[in-house]
Order: sequence, then C-alpha cells, then structure tokens
Amino acid sequence: MPTRVSGVAAAALALTPSPAGNPGPDLAPTAITFDASAATVGHRVEFDSGVTNDGDTATGGFNVKWRVDSREVGAYGSHEGVPRNAVMMDGNSRFAWTFDSPGLHYVEFTVDADGHVAESDEDDNIRIAVVNVRGAATGGSPGTRLLGGVDLRAYCVAKGYEREVLQGDTAYDWRCEADENERDHISMTDACRWQYGTADVIDRVADFHNPYSWQCWGAGTDTGETAVAG
Repeated sequence: MPTRVSGVAAAALALTPSPAGNPGPDLAPTAITFDASAATVGHRVEFDSGVTNDGDTATGGFNVKWRVDSREVGAYGSHEGVPRNAVMMDGNSRFAWTFDSPGLHYVEFTVDADGHVAESDEDDNIRIAVVNVRGAATGGSPGTRLLGGVDLRAYCVAKGYEREVLQGDTAYDWRCEADENERDHISMTDACRWQYGTADVIDRVADFHNPYSWQCWGAGTDTGETAVAG
C-alpha cells in the first residue's frame, strides 16, 4: 500500500493573479532523493523532495501529488505556502512505495497539482526520478553496479542554464536551455560523472524511445545491450 502524502482533504484554493509588474511566484520541486540500494522488489523505498519558490511573491497553500509509472497511487494532499525566493525541504513532500516488479520505474512528484497558484512559469512543476528495481534475487555478474538515474535539471542548473528541456520524443532529445534561443546538447556521460562525483562512470539508455530511461553505471561493469523498442 502506498504511503499517502497527506490525510488532509484538498482545500479549495482561489486562483489569484499576480499584481501588475510583479513576476509572481514560481514553484518547482527539488531533486528527488532516495536510497538506490533499497530499490528491490518487496522492499519499501523512501523518496524525498522539497519545493522551491524562485519568484518574488509568496504563495498560499497548494496541493502536491506523487505518481508511480504515470499511475495515480493515492499520494495526494496539501502543502503549506512557500515564501518568496525560498526553498522548503520540510513540508509535505515525502513518499514511500514498495515495488512489486523489477526493472525501470518512474516516480513523479508534482507541486501545485491542481494549478491553483498563478505562476510566472507553469512548465517546471514536475520532477521525475528513474528507479532501477532489482528482483528479490539479484543474480548478475560479480561487480555489476547500477548507480542510478540522472537528474538533468540539477545538472543543467549547475552548468549555468535555466532548466532541462525535451525537444523531441527520444532519449537523445534532452537539451540544457538558457533561453528559447539557446539550447545545448547534453553529454549524458558528463551528467553522470557530475551527479555521482567520479570519472569512473558510464551512461546507458535502456530504451531509445523512452527519454526517462537513462542510467548511470560504475565504469567497467556489464550494462548489457541497449534495448531499442520498436
């Protein structure tokens, strides 16, 4: 059974436009963190995130939601308002899930899930973590070591860009964006090395047609062949 984000019923929130000339609030989730070593079939995995408000206006309360593999899992509830230019890590933004099948799974956290807050940017309210779930009996060759997925938004921001953008339908269509006129290709190898703090890492895409299937592996390990669907 999933852990509910909150047992509090969603409140009816009024949509209040930002004052003229004020850039207004801009809510976004922080990176989703979890213990990749706990991602095994039948084991409870704890996920944690936070909420940033990069705008110059504080928000009132809003609703948040977690989903697994694009499915509703009952993890929906209220979150208190976030002050302007602030990060709130201790709000209602934790979630736990027990996976019942091995393979790649996608855990999604959405802030302002109902669109009640008038934001200066409505396109950055979702964060997705890629979770590689191992079977109860892991098997595999000795030394095989999956490090985890890659947080492209955090990587792009660390490199001085505004965000990551997906400009196509394949795993190779991710770009770092400074503005609409400046988008640069992302080296997934560099992103993996940045995220895990070591040069001994390689990238792998599990499914060419799934943009969220990138993985980071410890160098020298057997990642298997890349699976291209279709």
